Amino acid sequence: MEFTRAQLKDIRIDMQNSLSTLVDSGLTFKVGNCSFNSDTATFKVVVTLPNAVAPEVTALMDEIEREKMLGVIFSTSDSIHSQYQLVGYNNRARKRPYIFINKKTKVKYVCDYKSAKRMFAKDEPEYYRTSSTPREVAYLTLEGQEYQKYLSLAKQIKGSGGIPKSFDQWVKDREVA
Repeated sequence: MEFTRAQLKDIRIDMQNSLSTLVDSGLTFKVGNCSFNSDTATFKVVVTLPNAVAPEVTALMDEIEREKMLGVIFSTSDSIHSQYQLVGYNNRARKRPYIFINKKTKVKYVCDYKSAKRMFAKDEPEYYRTSSTPREVAYLTLEGQEYQKYLSLAKQIKGSGGIPKSFDQWVKDREVA
């Protein structure tokens, strides 16, 4: 006698039903996939505690800690984005590992690193900024904005030699004057 898919499906349903009757213990049981050959079947059973954190959330917290070391600070709070919230991270997804939900419809979406950074990253310190688009200049301090103006003017002035001063040198020259 050999196992058939229909038999294993029925066994899986029976296992799930009998394990779900153990509600008194407070544990949650989930019967997963089955691998089988002609005379042996192996089921995956996942048991979780009532206050257990989902694996995606744990992975997200780990990823946020890694990104903090690189200077990017992600936020999972409601204050950053009014419509979406960052809720998880899928380690196995290479292209789009970040998981976020629409707060109103509770629909889950996935996105890549650039999109997650654009949508959920807190304001970066001034020294992490590399370009001076008008949107980013608005986030700079007043002194940083003045330096950005100096850089754009220094490139236009032919007598400057084309090499603008570093930010530190520019600040020292302003203090002397």
